[in-house]
Amino acid sequence: MSSNEFKIYIAWTIVNIILFPVLQFNFSRNIYDFTYKEIMPQLVYGIELLIIAMLGVVSHFRFKRLLKNLKHEINGVFMTSRIQHYQDLNIVLSMTLFLFSISMVTLTADGLTQTKRLNQSKFYADFLICNVNVLMAAIWVPVILILHPKNGTRRSFALDS
Repeated sequence: MSSNEFKIYIAWTIVNIILFPVLQFNFSRNIYDFTYKEIMPQLVYGIELLIIAMLGVVSHFRFKRLLKNLKHEINGVFMTSRIQHYQDLNIVLSMTLFLFSISMVTLTADGLTQTKRLNQSKFYADFLICNVNVLMAAIWVPVILILHPKNGTRRSFALDS
C-alpha cells in the first residue's frame, strides 16, 4: 500500500464519520419521504461495502504477486504459509462482503421505488433480510480470524520469527 493510498483511506474514514449523521439529518426533513431517513444511509453503506469487497479482490492479487516474489527468497517457505492463510481469509471476507452488499443494496434500492415490489412480497423481503443477517454474522468469522489467528498459525508465526 502506497502512502497516497493510505491517505485516501484515512480521508475516506473521516468523510464517513461525518457523512452518515449528515445523511440521516438531511433526509429527516419533511420535504422527503419519511422512509428516506433509514433507506439512504443503508444504501450508502451497502455501496461502500461493495467498494470494500472490490478492494478485497485487489488485495488478493497483491497477495498473489507477493507469493510469487517469495518463491525466490530463503525464508519464503515459512512466509508463504502465513501469507496464504491471510489470502484465504481475504477471499472469504471479500465474498461475504460482496453478497452482503448486494443484498443490502437490492433491499434498499427497492425501498426507493414507487411500487416497492420486493418489499411487498413477504418471501423476497424475508429472503433478503435473512441474507443480510446471516452474512453479517458470517463476516465476523474471517475478521476475527484475521485479528486473532488460530493457535497453530500463531505458533508457526512464532517459529518463523
